[in-house]
Amino acid sequence: MMLQVSYSTFPEAFSFLIVILGISVWYLYSNRMSRKPTAPLPPGPRGLPIVGYLPFLGLDNLHLLFTDLAGAYGPIFKLRLGNKLTIVVSSPSLVKQVVRDHDLAFSEREPTIAAQVITFGTNNIAFDSYSNPSWKNKRKILATDMLSNANLNACYGLRREQMMKTIRDVYENADKAFDIGELAFLTAINATISMMWGSKLRGQEGATIQGHFKDLSSEIMVLLGKPNFSDIFPSIAWFDLQGIERDMKKIRRSFNELLDCVIELRMKAAGEKEEVDGMSEQKTDFLQFMLDLHNENEDGAASLRMNQIKGILM
Repeated sequence: MMLQVSYSTFPEAFSFLIVILGISVWYLYSNRMSRKPTAPLPPGPRGLPIVGYLPFLGLDNLHLLFTDLAGAYGPIFKLRLGNKLTIVVSSPSLVKQVVRDHDLAFSEREPTIAAQVITFGTNNIAFDSYSNPSWKNKRKILATDMLSNANLNACYGLRREQMMKTIRDVYENADKAFDIGELAFLTAINATISMMWGSKLRGQEGATIQGHFKDLSSEIMVLLGKPNFSDIFPSIAWFDLQGIERDMKKIRRSFNELLDCVIELRMKAAGEKEEVDGMSEQKTDFLQFMLDLHNENEDGAASLRMNQIKGILM
């Protein structure tokens, strides 16, 4: 009896499979026909299924490997890194076309997960989408306002103060050996922090905040430079196998608390007007400039949102 039932249901199952197969073939054909024609990709090594060319990259001397690949496949070639298609450009003339002549066509960048987290959702200039109207506004503010000659001249006193501090340190330790490269790097970092928000941060409080900022910046750079499987295999990103997203969110919380503290101190002191080198203290660092834009309403909306200010400072 059971054998008879099995035979009686076989034609129905076979018909069902035929229907499913037909629908699948129709879907694949329609999907292929509806695709827009695309230009052929440049040549490149095949790699392996799923992982692509990742196993062959190695850990050291990537520049030598890419030089060899350029010799084999030409100045522009493709690599499959996991699920990501990567195009490598190694010719100076092609790089010129990418970064200058056709900058708009290549301006869209897919940020890494770590970058998305630490920039408060790509609320800065480096990782924001060019098609986003806020990107043009932030670029205009940075290029024509914050980095204008007038604003840079207003920061001259802050840069001079850091340089004089370095000279004093060198003079006081003239009998000791020191690393000139490290000294120059630290001077540049201190001058940058001072231009960003340092005009009001003085004494022990300022030193503590700046020290905390340097420590967080070092941790951020380590995580941004660490290869992340979640970027290469987006389908498993929610597992966060290496814990990079978790660690970056932890750093962002600390960084957010630091920025909130600095902004709160600045807003409390907004009514004070101290003179530095004959210029108003209110306009001597980037933070005050952006807070002024945040408070200025344009068409009923602030020119800069607070998260955008934090993203730019980052």
